[in-house]
Amino acid sequence: MNLMMALMAFYHLPSAPLLGATVAALAAIVAGSAAHELGHWMPARLFGVVGKLKFFPNYGKSPLGWVAVMGIVVDDDEIAKLSRSQFRVVVLGGVFFELLFALVCLYWGGRLPGPGWIGCGVAASAALRPLAVAVNLVPIARARNDGWQFLNPPM
Repeated sequence: MNLMMALMAFYHLPSAPLLGATVAALAAIVAGSAAHELGHWMPARLFGVVGKLKFFPNYGKSPLGWVAVMGIVVDDDEIAKLSRSQFRVVVLGGVFFELLFALVCLYWGGRLPGPGWIGCGVAASAALRPLAVAVNLVPIARARNDGWQFLNPPM
């Protein structure tokens, strides 16, 4: 049995739409995290800060390091270039882009071509994004999340 036949057989299983919707939702969650980090990176770049996108940037550095799937890693010297207000713009840029991405996914999720379960998965993950944003804005000192960073700029 070749790979194509195995994939076709998998698609016709009764649980295939549920699994497909789950995969689509997970892909949208990762894309939403990338949009969030892009939201931090763009204003930082406009202010002259250079950073790198890394996967699991806080692993081993924080008790909640495994939660951050990806992040922009910046040297402390680069952050020192920013004023307090510029730093806060960079912090809120991630939240803004994440919410914008959620709105786009909610709007276009039901309009995606192909099976309906793809759009359902994308729209379902987008519907949960505002909750993730709200949790991210609650200041948690141990996690040093966006809410904590906004209230405690390093300057």
